[in-house]
Amino acid sequence: MEKNDKMGKKINLSFLKHKELPTKEITVKINDEDQTFDIKPISGRGMTSLSLIGEEDLDKTSKLCLIALMYGLDIKQSEAEAFINTETAAADEIASKILEFTTEYNNEVIKAKKEVKKNLKVK
Repeated sequence: MEKNDKMGKKINLSFLKHKELPTKEITVKINDEDQTFDIKPISGRGMTSLSLIGEEDLDKTSKLCLIALMYGLDIKQSEAEAFINTETAAADEIASKILEFTTEYNNEVIKAKKEVKKNLKVK
């Protein structure tokens, strides 16, 4: 029985380029005071988590808010949960802005990919 040459080799991921996610500054009123946050779009594992939320899920809105806060503000789950429990309206507003920014970002990525494909076909 021949041993597979690929067994035991390390996976080379050096071809992957690190992508810096864009940020956007938002202002939200918390306790009658304007507070400014830098948000970023949800990506990677966060997008996977979002896609796993079913349409019929009773906690869909809560899960969307939690994931948006965790990935958009880069905070731990326990911090996001505490924020949601103490400042529900502000948490919902921030989560909504993060989800909106995520959609904008993903649309730009799709547009850029189409442009690259178009340019490759021309050459």
